Amino acid sequence: MAARNDKGVPAGQEHEVSGEDLVELYNAALREPTGFLPEGMSETIEAELTGAGNLAVSRRMATAFLEKPFSEMVGKILADRDTAVAVEHASQVLDGHIERYERLVEWIKTAKARMMFAVAARDDGDAIRAEVKSEIGRQVHEEAAHG
Repeated sequence: MAARNDKGVPAGQEHEVSGEDLVELYNAALREPTGFLPEGMSETIEAELTGAGNLAVSRRMATAFLEKPFSEMVGKILADRDTAVAVEHASQVLDGHIERYERLVEWIKTAKARMMFAVAARDDGDAIRAEVKSEIGRQVHEEAAHG
C-alpha cells in the first residue's frame, strides 16, 4: 500500500483520489472502533469559539484590531508602549491559535467527506443530494430576496 498522509490519502495525490482509494477510505472508516474525534470534543470546540475559552481574548483582540483603520492602530502603538507590548503579545500568541483553527478546518472537511460518503452509501443517495441541494438553493434565493 502507498504511503499516506495524516488524512489517509496517498502522499502526493491529495487532489487525485481514485475511486478505489475512496472505497478503501470508506471501508477503513467503517472499521474505526471510535469516532474520529474524542467524545465531547464538539462541545469543547463550541465553548472555545463562543465563550471565554483559551482563544477568546486574542481572537477578540485580533478582530478588534481589524475593525479600526490601520493608521489609527499604528498611531496608538507608536504613542503607547503598553499598547505595543499587548499587540505584540497577541500577535505571537495567535501563531498557536492559527494552527488550531487550521486543524478545525481540516476536521470540518473530514466531517463533510464522511457525511457525503455515508449518504452516498444509500440506494437513494443521489436523490437525497439533489433534494437537499434544491432546498438550500431555495433558501438562499429567499434570503437574498428578503434581504
